[in-house]
This record gives sequence, structure tokens and C-alpha cells, in this order.
Amino acid sequence: DGVTLFGTGAVGVEGPVRVAGSGPGLLLPPGPNPGSGTTAIAFRLNDPATATVAVFDLAGRRVATLTHEGFPAGLSHLTWDGRDDRGRVLAAGTYLVELRVGSWRQTRKLVRVR
Repeated sequence: DGVTLFGTGAVGVEGPVRVAGSGPGLLLPPGPNPGSGTTAIAFRLNDPATATVAVFDLAGRRVATLTHEGFPAGLSHLTWDGRDDRGRVLAAGTYLVELRVGSWRQTRKLVRVR
């Protein structure tokens, strides 16, 4: 499997840091971007929630689902090795990483190079 979860649940002195704005969380920019190897993806949730993180091509087709599970409030990290759901290495190009919590979603651009 091309996804690694690590370091969930960042807690500050007074508890989890809340994200300002109208959504339940924040998808941070993936990195390195552009990149050719493993990509770090981080997001912050205001409250515990089921989150889905997926990668789409520019035609809107989901190519990889990185996670769909419950996460605690705070900062969570994933890594992605550039493979699709079948284990194939994706071609160089532009992709979209999406964080979805319920009906809310946020998307970031990711460029893969060879």
C-alpha cells in the first residue's frame, strides 16, 4: 500500500489548535511540490471527524484514495508514494489532492515530475 499514516493529533498547551474560517479543517500544501518521490500531505481538523483524502487527475477521475477513516482534532500527516489504487506509479503531470469531511472539501494542486 502506498500510504503511510503518522503523527496524528497535534495538541498545544491549551488543546488542539482550531482552524479559522468556515470549514471543519484545513488541507496544507503538499510537498515537495513539484516532486518525483514521496509526497507529504498534512491536514488539520477542528474536531474529531471522518476524513477522506484522495488524489484526482485533471479530468476529475479519482486515481488514489489515501485514507477514509476517523481522525482526532489537530494535525494529521500522510505520505503518498505516487501510486494509484492498483499500485501503479502515476505518470508525471498535475494532480489534485482533496480533503473531504462530510460535504465540505478542500483541494490543493500537486505536480509530479520524473
